[in-house]
Amino acid sequence: MSTFYATFADHQRAKDALRELLRGGVRPDDASLLLPGTSVADTQDLTAGNSVGDATYFVGRDDDPPRDIPSGEGGQIGNVNAAFAGNMMGIDTSDKGKNVEMLDQMDDSQSEAEGGMLHPPLGITQSEHEKDDIALTVLTGFPTDIPTIEPLPVGDFEMQDQNEEALEALDVPGFGAVLGNGALATAALGDGDVDHRLTGFFEDDGVPTAAIDDLLGALRDGQALLAIVATPGEIDEPTVEAIAERQGGINRGLFDAPRFYDNDAYTVK
Repeated sequence: MSTFYATFADHQRAKDALRELLRGGVRPDDASLLLPGTSVADTQDLTAGNSVGDATYFVGRDDDPPRDIPSGEGGQIGNVNAAFAGNMMGIDTSDKGKNVEMLDQMDDSQSEAEGGMLHPPLGITQSEHEKDDIALTVLTGFPTDIPTIEPLPVGDFEMQDQNEEALEALDVPGFGAVLGNGALATAALGDGDVDHRLTGFFEDDGVPTAAIDDLLGALRDGQALLAIVATPGEIDEPTVEAIAERQGGINRGLFDAPRFYDNDAYTVK
C-alpha cells in the first residue's frame, strides 16, 4: 500500500485538493492535511458541521425547547399521573409499612412500587396502553425534537459527501490545524517536537531522507502538507497525483512502507 505526499504553498488549494480526493473515493481514515500557522476556524469551508460533540438533541437537557403538554382530568397525562402517583420515584417511605429498615422490607416494598409500573390496570386495550406509554415519555422529558435529515442531492461535486462529513479537524497548539483521520494526522497530534515526531513517522513509512527534508522544510515555511493512502478499490495512484498537481502541489512523491529506496533516486517535482 502506497502513501502519496505533496505540499502546497496555498492552503486553500490544499483544501480543494483534499475535498476533490474525498469526493473521488478517498476515505477520511486514509487522508491527512497539516496546515501550519492556521486554526480549525480557518477550515470551516471544508469541515463545517463536522463537530463530533454536538449535543443539540440529547435527552433531558435544561435547554430543550418548550413544548405544550396536554393536561386536565381525563387526558392521557392525567391518567398516567393518577395511575402511577406515588410510584414514579420508587418506594414511598411516608408509609411506615413501606419504610425501609430491613432488607426484606426493602424487597417487599420495592416490588409493590414496581408492580404499578410494570403491570398496568387490567381492562385497557393495547392502543390505550401505547398511548399511556407515549404520555409517560413526554411527561418525563423524552423525546426531544428529531433532527430533519435532508436527502442528498445527486451529483459528483454538489452533494454533501459522507466522506467530508466524517472529516475531523483539530487544533495543535504551537503548530496549526490538522485535518483528516489518517496516520500522518495522528502522528502530528502527539507530545513533543512536531519535527521529531514526523521524522520518525516518515522513516517508518518508507520516505527517503531527501524527501523527508523537503517535506519538513516546506512545513517550516508554512506550506500545507497532504498525505493520502492510495488504497486499491478507492482511488488509483495516478488520479491522486493528477489532482494534487492540478491544485499546485509540489514536493510530490509516492512511497511504500516498509520498502527499500535509493535516496538519490528521489527528485523534487
